[in-house]
Amino acid sequence: MRSVLLAFQNPEACETIRKVVVGGGYSVEAECQSGADVIRTLSRINDVIVICSYKLGDMTAAQLGETLGDSVAAVVLLSQQQQQMQMDIPENMLTLRMPLSKRALIDTLDNILRLKHAAKSNGDERPPRTEDEKKMIEAAKGVLMERHNMSENQAHRYIQKQSMNSGRKMIDTAMIILAEGL
Repeated sequence: MRSVLLAFQNPEACETIRKVVVGGGYSVEAECQSGADVIRTLSRINDVIVICSYKLGDMTAAQLGETLGDSVAAVVLLSQQQQQMQMDIPENMLTLRMPLSKRALIDTLDNILRLKHAAKSNGDERPPRTEDEKKMIEAAKGVLMERHNMSENQAHRYIQKQSMNSGRKMIDTAMIILAEGL
C-alpha cells in the first residue's frame, strides 16, 4: 500500500501535494474537498493514508479525526499560525507544518507505512471490510438518516460510537440497527 487520499478545500494546494506524493512513489486514490467525501470514499477503498488540510468544506480535520478514529492513518498539514494556536488535532492524526519540504512529507508517509507493516506483522490490524459489510453499514446509515434526520456523517459517527461503547464491531452494530429498524 503506497496509496493516499488527498482532502483539501483548495484545489491548488491539492495539486501541489499530489505532485509531491506522486513524485515520492505514492499513488493518489482519490481527492476530496469535504470530510463527508473522505468518509464516503473510505467506505469504498481501504489501506490509504489520508493527507488533509485543517479546514475542509464541512468540518475540520479534528472532527474528521474523531470520526475516523484509529482505523485510518492521517496527516494534517497546518499553517504556522494554526500550529501556534495549537489546534485540537486528535492523537490519531500526525501534523506537519506548512511550508514543508517534500522530503519531510515523503519520510512521514514512509514511516507510517513502516508502522502499519509492523502492526500487520504482529496481527494487530483488522482485516478490511467485505463489500457486503460495507453495503450493510451504508444501509444502516440510510435507516438512521431517514428515521432520525441525521446527516451521513452523523449516522456514521452514531454507528461508530455505539460500536465503541458496546465493544462490538461496526458491522454488528449496523446489523442490529437494520434488524430493529432504529
